[in-house]
Amino acid sequence: MIYVYELDTITLLAWRMLISMPIYVAIGLLLYMRNRQRGITLEKRWVIKTLLVGLVGYYLAALFDLLGLQTITAQLERLILFSYPTWVAVFTWLLLKKPMEKKILIALGLSYIGIAVIFVSDWQQLGNDVVGGTIWVLLAALAFSLYVVLSKPIIDQIGAKEFTVIAMISSSLMTLAHFFIVQTPQALVIPLPAFKLVIVMAIVTTVLPTFLLAAAISRLGPSKTAITGTLGPAMTSMFAVILLDEFFGWPQAIGLILVIAAIGVMQYKPRPVV
Repeated sequence: MIYVYELDTITLLAWRMLISMPIYVAIGLLLYMRNRQRGITLEKRWVIKTLLVGLVGYYLAALFDLLGLQTITAQLERLILFSYPTWVAVFTWLLLKKPMEKKILIALGLSYIGIAVIFVSDWQQLGNDVVGGTIWVLLAALAFSLYVVLSKPIIDQIGAKEFTVIAMISSSLMTLAHFFIVQTPQALVIPLPAFKLVIVMAIVTTVLPTFLLAAAISRLGPSKTAITGTLGPAMTSMFAVILLDEFFGWPQAIGLILVIAAIGVMQYKPRPVV
């Protein structure tokens, strides 16, 4: 909806962070004062790890995702992005040395067959730009998967709220540095309707979800948190049709069913024989 007003990706991200960062700073100060009263000090190594992981999850992933959305439909973008539970399992296997079951490979196959169906449909309607957009969103999914896996041990050490604040301030500063390198301050002058939408994006789809996600990872772990997000593609398809008047036909339906089936395969556990 915001791209209708011809904002470039980095300006959109800059405004998103300019609005949300003061909220994170205020919460961070409250957490700092509370921890100080309790005699709690965060170890420097965990803070540094949080800064780096935050850049992966909320700077790179967000940048890649919004670059992709310029040339593909919201429905295809969500399906690619929400294939990330399978990549979480892959990264968990690679980085945390946890065994990867055969069903993960089946889930990956189902996910990308579903994505391919919608990709072909979008490609026929929107042209070759869909290829570049798809690659950007796939990179976003990989970056976000890495973030989900790497964040768990850090959250266990410093807490979900502290992790979120530090990670988001880190990514906000990097985003703003990126903006001022490639843009002039005049680019921050945007139409009022776009600004209203950015406020919603900054609070409802940035501040609230980041704290909720960290809390979920803390309680459920990376894999279950990823699986719980399977409503994402279905909800996005619904809103894309209602709000953006995007087309929803058999390719979109098949793709959606296959991606959700892939997540179902991942979380399936046979009942023990009594």
